[in-house]
Amino acid sequence: MNMEAITEKEYRQLKQEVEDAKAASQRARGQMDQLLARLKEEHGCASVDAARTLLEKKKKELERLNKTFREEMVEYERKWKRD
Repeated sequence: MNMEAITEKEYRQLKQEVEDAKAASQRARGQMDQLLARLKEEHGCASVDAARTLLEKKKKELERLNKTFREEMVEYERKWKRD
């Protein structure tokens, strides 16, 4: 499409597409702001990077707890196993 020879119909279509893209961008920004507020409220994270760091920390803690649980279960079963 040659910009010098654009028709009024094409102009209106392009203008609508730009307006739609702006509206979608604003909705996405609003959703991001809501999610960041929720992260801060529920987990004390002020950014996505802080949330990722906290998630990794929680994953490691969960792995450690699972390992401890499995070890304790083995010990329990060994101690209380009845033949």
